[in-house]
Amino acid sequence: MKTEASARRVAFTVLHRVVRDGAYASLSLDAEIKRAQLDRRDAALATEIVYGSLRVLPQLDRVIKSHLRRSDERLDDLTHATLRASSYQLLHLGRVPAYATVDDAVAFIRRNRGRPSAGFVNAVLRKIAAQRPEQPTVPGYIVVPDWLDAALAEALGETRKNSLLSSGVWPPPLCLRTRGGDERDALLADLRRH
Repeated sequence: MKTEASARRVAFTVLHRVVRDGAYASLSLDAEIKRAQLDRRDAALATEIVYGSLRVLPQLDRVIKSHLRRSDERLDDLTHATLRASSYQLLHLGRVPAYATVDDAVAFIRRNRGRPSAGFVNAVLRKIAAQRPEQPTVPGYIVVPDWLDAALAEALGETRKNSLLSSGVWPPPLCLRTRGGDERDALLADLRRH
């Protein structure tokens, strides 16, 4: 589907900027969603791919690395971002068809990095797709690098570490602040009407 492909391309671009430029994911994502003129559904998909990939980045990198022919094989930032976002979709998003995820990533890399890179991305993603869980689910935890996991376990204990890493996954509740007085009352009345 064309719109899902656009949502994926937004995710590839945002993850690339986060890695290459150290960009804030939230600001980059907002800008790319507006630039691509995504509707709410596609903006939600792009958002889930970006934030989901970032929540489990070390896991995605381990999976990708396991399918590289040489352990020291270097990936350019755009190819790596595309593999990360596509791996997240394959491993954690059940409603996204595997063939669509792979095809769109290959087309994106072919257009931006050429045929050899596209063939490489195709090979890696097909191997990951073959490992796709029967019922992919969005992870309910944040995956951190091994050194940080060990440090958190040592500092907090296993139970508190697990609680910490599973608490930051869901968005916090929406909160609004006003200056108070008449402005606050007018805003409350307006919100109640809607």
